[in-house]
Amino acid sequence: MPHLTDERLRTWLDTNQLARERMCLAVLALDRRFTTLTPRQPRGGPDGGRDMDAAFELCSRAFGAVGFLNSVADSPPNKAAIKAKFRNDLASAKRADPGLSIFVFFTNVSLTVGERSELIAHAVANGIALAEIYDRERLRIALDSPEGFGFRFQYLDIPLSKAEQASFFSRWGSDLESIITKRASALDARLSRLEFIQEQSRPLTSIYFGMKLSRGFSREELPHVRALLSLQLSAIARAVGGRPTILNLIVANDRGERAAEHHLGEPGLVRYAWISHDDISNPRSPQRDLYYRPEVENSISATLRVSPFTHTPILNLKLGDLDNSLVRVYANAHLAAHVKQVTIIANEYIVWQAFRSELSVEQSDPGPRLPFDLTEDEKQDDWMQIKGRFDTGWMDFARFTPRRLMAAEQIVAWESERQSPQHGSLG
Repeated sequence: MPHLTDERLRTWLDTNQLARERMCLAVLALDRRFTTLTPRQPRGGPDGGRDMDAAFELCSRAFGAVGFLNSVADSPPNKAAIKAKFRNDLASAKRADPGLSIFVFFTNVSLTVGERSELIAHAVANGIALAEIYDRERLRIALDSPEGFGFRFQYLDIPLSKAEQASFFSRWGSDLESIITKRASALDARLSRLEFIQEQSRPLTSIYFGMKLSRGFSREELPHVRALLSLQLSAIARAVGGRPTILNLIVANDRGERAAEHHLGEPGLVRYAWISHDDISNPRSPQRDLYYRPEVENSISATLRVSPFTHTPILNLKLGDLDNSLVRVYANAHLAAHVKQVTIIANEYIVWQAFRSELSVEQSDPGPRLPFDLTEDEKQDDWMQIKGRFDTGWMDFARFTPRRLMAAEQIVAWESERQSPQHGSLG
């Protein structure tokens, strides 16, 4: 295989200056010292004696020149022509940038150690601190390495042997897998972003607020629970005399309402939703729901949902109107100590979420008057505010794309498509 690479470098790219320069640029990119590689005039035209620009170790400017000959035989005339080409290109590069200190030269002529040393000494005498010469043998070594196999195939049409394929995937397999995975993930993220942008205009029909606990707790372990979400809605901040409007959702032990209304003795939970303003403390038109409290609870939640048969969304809002809403979450101290995740869901989108590793808890009164009065025992269990990171204290749809809980299913177009064991026959 090495002899084939050597032979192709001699003749394969004869008269194809574009491919020559692109191949040399690719080979130089394998040297991590060189970055920001830029071709100049690979399709022909005046290039000021240099075929590429680059940055050397991120701080020095470097020029590169390509001196390929057709049907190279390494004869004295070939070598004389390449030496003259090196000197001329170096002189042109210095005229373009008198302060130039890095120069790289590519040739498909094979040079001896003495010949390379002679050219490097000439470059140093002309103010070059580092001169790199890629003659045919150095190009062959780069192209016959696992890093260069792809460029060798691209420019010299030399396929990989089985041993080289194994070497290539051993060297780059994990990187290729990572690139493919990242690109697929990036595509999914963009599609999800576009889908959410489209659905922001849909009416706001439901808001769910939930706290996931560190484990299951019995009623005896947590005899009293209360959790409150106060969501200051920026979209209607001036709806009532310019006062910020706050949507409140709370879940707590019921006060005997469930037993009285359903004639049952089991303990229950009551969930309220209401609107308040900074200077209006009384809850206005609260919505109330009663629920059975299970023996063991893994989470505490509250939901506000409008009927699917009505055309009036929550506060006449759209899903996108929640953007930039301020999030305040509270719970009684015994409950707050066991919260490991807080989630807010709107129209089946997770629009805000915080996890235990980023949660902090501090004593704080929520402010708005509740739709019910706490008992004296309950008042002893202080209100605690549960906070996420400083930069996640509000909903920010520009920075974070909400995640849809489930993908919309496509309606089957034809009856024949249902004639499968999965769906069965409609007949």
